[in-house]
Amino acid sequence: MPALDAVDVLLVSAVVFALLSWLRRSLPRDVARRSLAGVPLAGAVYLVARELQLPLLETVVEWLFLAALVSAVVVYQSDLRRMLEGAFAPRAGRPTGGLIEVLAEAAQRLAAARYGALIALRGHEPWPAHVRTGIDLDGKASVPLLCSLFDPHTPGHDGAVLIDGDTVTRFATHLPLADEPPDVSRFGGTRHAAALGLAQECDALVIVVSEERGTIGVACDGSFTEATDAQALASLIARFGDRLAGHDGRAPARRWLYPHLQTAAASLGVTLVLWFALVYSPDTILRRFEVPIAIRNLPDGWTVLEPLPETVQVDLAGAESRLQAVDPGGLTMAVDLSSPTVGTQRMELGGKDSLVLPAGIELRRVLPAALSLDVRRTRTIEVPVAVPTVGSPRPGLTVAGLRTSPRTVPLLVPADATAPERVLTEALDLRRLSGDVSVTSRLVVPAGSRLANDVGTDVRIDVDVASDARPRRP
Repeated sequence: MPALDAVDVLLVSAVVFALLSWLRRSLPRDVARRSLAGVPLAGAVYLVARELQLPLLETVVEWLFLAALVSAVVVYQSDLRRMLEGAFAPRAGRPTGGLIEVLAEAAQRLAAARYGALIALRGHEPWPAHVRTGIDLDGKASVPLLCSLFDPHTPGHDGAVLIDGDTVTRFATHLPLADEPPDVSRFGGTRHAAALGLAQECDALVIVVSEERGTIGVACDGSFTEATDAQALASLIARFGDRLAGHDGRAPARRWLYPHLQTAAASLGVTLVLWFALVYSPDTILRRFEVPIAIRNLPDGWTVLEPLPETVQVDLAGAESRLQAVDPGGLTMAVDLSSPTVGTQRMELGGKDSLVLPAGIELRRVLPAALSLDVRRTRTIEVPVAVPTVGSPRPGLTVAGLRTSPRTVPLLVPADATAPERVLTEALDLRRLSGDVSVTSRLVVPAGSRLANDVGTDVRIDVDVASDARPRRP
């Protein structure tokens, strides 16, 4: 793989990594897993169909991919909306010592009173995609507040309390249930299944107090742990806070790589599939383009006397996909005359910086390979325009006047040469005149000179025709 292609792949992989990380944080894990599982398989089938030249299968895979994309938007529109709402949500703060003491004391009191409770602490990942109900509160967490919210005599006691930082943001919230609840959930209710369900969907920590047993448990990182007392619960919450702050005992590189290694590998794999499918071509082909010529950096007081060809032909080599992306209108063969010398110069074409090409495209040949340019120092003079004529007007008609517009033109002539006295136009055929007329003709520039820049060769000729009317004999 060429160096530029490798850089291209790495940059796209970074974009895909950011997108997959966003999806992993924002969508429910089962939704994200189902949505992304088929991408590598579809890409592999597409590559096989392309390599074996199976156009029908290749087309079918393309249409299935488009249909799956549209279906995903339709089926998961609510999840995508919640993902967009929560993707840029600020991260939760690390639980402070005061919050840990509040949570430990509140859980101990609730367990002693046999009040069932669910208290969720947000991690780095936003959770709007996983918690869909509840009543907004926005109050500072305290022992009396938590105990009152889970009092069985209040209407909102049978749900979860959500804590972001040290603020109770919502209560009476329903959490997603785990597919396989923990063993302790067999002693009653669905609180333990709900606690484990949220812990499996995101990096939150959920404290659950059993109404039947009066025990305290903690769900985090997809697993469930029972806390024997308030001190054990405080230790688990503090460990959770250390992880949020990045102080989990692992080296910084390992701490970052551990949760992101699979996502990085998937990103690189998806990007390689895209590169092989859309960019890579095992065969290098040649394609010919017609490219205009442009003189660059010619100093003032110099000119190229010999007429130049307007275009040259260039043969470009590269992969078919890259050659298809080449815009011929954006190519120009530059001829650098920044250091001219008097006389005929042979200029090789196709040198460095003479033709700017896209990445992955190589210049193989230029036709012609060189140009012979007659470069001279020049001076500019104003020369009158003259009109040569052919034949005579019809009987009874005479040319009364003949004017050109412009009457003079600026002409570039070599500084050491004699200037021409006039510049002729193409010959005017007087035999076709039947009256006053205006015609357009072209200038015939004398050899060894040329018109100044931005001066065209078209000239308007105005002809006045008079009648030779004579009195008839009586």
